[in-house]
Amino acid sequence: MKPMYELAPSTHRSAKLLSRTYGYRKPSDVASSLPSEAVVADFGSGFSKFGINIATRRPDILWLNIDPIYTKKSTHKLQSRAPENIRFLADSVLDPEDPLAEGSIDRVFSTALLPHIEFTSHELALTAFHNMATLLKEDGVISVGGFTNYPNVHLGFLPNKTFSTTAEDYHLQPDLTAELAISAVKVAVPLSYLQRGANVAGHYMRLNTQSR
Repeated sequence: MKPMYELAPSTHRSAKLLSRTYGYRKPSDVASSLPSEAVVADFGSGFSKFGINIATRRPDILWLNIDPIYTKKSTHKLQSRAPENIRFLADSVLDPEDPLAEGSIDRVFSTALLPHIEFTSHELALTAFHNMATLLKEDGVISVGGFTNYPNVHLGFLPNKTFSTTAEDYHLQPDLTAELAISAVKVAVPLSYLQRGANVAGHYMRLNTQSR
């Protein structure tokens, strides 16, 4: 049986939805928050248009979309439609085949990835957060989100939750910071409850159950 995070389908989340997940009103606010010539890594990015939207607005940055679901065919297709300053990397945050260098990333984003991993193992979720946070430059920032809701569903059922911290604060107390991050984004309800939900998490859970 595959772990929950491998069974999760990739959704086409909009740039506007993900911007709001990270605490911004719109994608242009995210773009303007990035430092000059920043290197950005988005883990578990799937086929969302978030990175493409930001990279189009900021030609000076390098944006890395990282997800194990990418294939040679899909990567070629995505790359052909994307701006030159975005890359699509088929890799896993838990066991990267081609790991990024520590201290090389200005900003890390990740939505829905950690709660999926948490369903399988709390220790694996902690490992995933550590693997992302250690990539940050000294003045870097990591923002991780829980499940995002589609705009046309009842948002009160599963509120969007996000955790952000700086590299400086992370290195002061890495283990505590990782625990706080996982606690902030995990879903504290039974899977059976999520499976009945009319939201993106419920969508994930129903498909995952059918896939087993």
